Amino acid sequence: METITQLFQSLDFLIEGFSILIAISGLLIALRGYKIAGALIAVGSGLHALGHFLLVHRDLSVDPTAFESLLISTMFPGLLLLTIGVCYLALTLQAPRHGA
Repeated sequence: METITQLFQSLDFLIEGFSILIAISGLLIALRGYKIAGALIAVGSGLHALGHFLLVHRDLSVDPTAFESLLISTMFPGLLLLTIGVCYLALTLQAPRHGA
């Protein structure tokens, strides 16, 4: 069980990469016509990537300043914006075409 836990913890570095990839995807979605959903996804994922990056790569021997703590905490509202954007996109997508 400990080996599996360590394996999953070693995948932590992928969170930032996936968040940036999702932010880029949000921009592409906005350019394809779903401006609100794409913007929510891009901004939310970008905030989450920023907060996570600062949390993981900070010096643990030094207490973060109030501004650093604020930036780190952006990952939580960023995740909320990302979720709202995905839900909004799902609700605003055009109905599937039958027989296409």
